[in-house]
Amino acid sequence: MNSPACNPCQICGKSIFRKLPYYYLLNGTKIHGVRCASCGLVTVSPMPTREEISALYNEEYFQGDYNCGHRQSYEEESFSEMHRTVLERFVSLKPTGRFLEVGAAGGKFLLKAKEKGYEVMGVEVSPEACRIAEKIGVPHFCGELKDARLPDGSFDLAYLGDVLEHLPEPYEALCELNRILAPGGVIGLACPANIGLLSSVVGLKVYSLLGKERFAPIPPYHLYEFTAHHLKMLIEKAGFEVLVVVADIIPPWRIMLRGSMLEKIMKAAFHWPNYLITKLTGKMGDRVMVFARKR
Repeated sequence: MNSPACNPCQICGKSIFRKLPYYYLLNGTKIHGVRCASCGLVTVSPMPTREEISALYNEEYFQGDYNCGHRQSYEEESFSEMHRTVLERFVSLKPTGRFLEVGAAGGKFLLKAKEKGYEVMGVEVSPEACRIAEKIGVPHFCGELKDARLPDGSFDLAYLGDVLEHLPEPYEALCELNRILAPGGVIGLACPANIGLLSSVVGLKVYSLLGKERFAPIPPYHLYEFTAHHLKMLIEKAGFEVLVVVADIIPPWRIMLRGSMLEKIMKAAFHWPNYLITKLTGKMGDRVMVFARKR
């Protein structure tokens, strides 16, 4: 598939994509999963417009699909074990400075960072989340990162948790963060990496062999499906030196299963061995964290 509807790949710049056997429906249009024929990055085609993307993030999203359904809303947001791990890693890499979080939700993570002595600020698109953050003393810019027009070198640390996969141009966002960070600044990213799970790899192969397509019964929130490898390539392209790559996986007893009964059974069956592989080898997780320093 070499489609003019596909934007050039964010990593390699090529425009040849192969259609994958799944699709979403958005405003009556089929949005296919596609894989770059050159570097393998998975995205969607056609890419939704900015207006369509903005319309996806209404109150229904924040009350239902927020954080991939594993946490119900920003109002219930808490300082999780993952947040603790991320903050400890930041402290080990740069223990002081000005800390920016993009996609900061209700500000609970930044509140803990503030308690550690960081000077904090969030960027968040949800007005309600921004109001919640202001109530707990965490300043937010309400809108997109590019609209904040933050000065060059104005922050020392930046964090994006479950954000990059939602952006139509993740490379441009990383370049903007590189501009905003001071020399030697540290960036941390956490993303789902479901495309590399055993259940996903086998499922896509089976659907391809059968010549069938799977309808994804949710809107195309994830415009990209990253693996640790592709996330590392993208960060390096944006001018960062990767310091740490960590794969993790949700325990089988906590995963949220979507799809038909057969798909749910298959996901559960594959998740147990996948969980053991990830814990033993640090690979094939459903989440990846990357920390890097501005060159």
